[in-house]
Amino acid sequence: ERPKTVPLTHYLLFKYNADWHALVNASQGDNSKEIAQAQEMLDKVTAAFEEAKRTAAAAAQAHREAEASAAKAKQREEESKAAAERSKQREIESKAAAESARAAEDDARAAQAELEAAL
Repeated sequence: ERPKTVPLTHYLLFKYNADWHALVNASQGDNSKEIAQAQEMLDKVTAAFEEAKRTAAAAAQAHREAEASAAKAKQREEESKAAAERSKQREIESKAAAESARAAEDDARAAQAELEAAL
């Protein structure tokens, strides 16, 4: 059977012996305003993306610095705790030495009292 309807484009391509590739890839009117608007929007998005990238890099750097600072602070805290523990140990030793000195002083006074009583 022979088709009774033929698309207009097929008829025009045959009549004017045109290349169908050119027809398919041809621009459909003047859309330079839309292209300019799309290009402007693309430029804005690209600039915003670059700004976000710079901000993210700065935030990552600040985060690394904060982590390093926190690690140093933790180390100083540990050193402080160790120094406080050593200080407490020395205090205990000092108290024990003071108690020992008092006991020796009391013994010396008792011995002196006995010596004076004997004279």
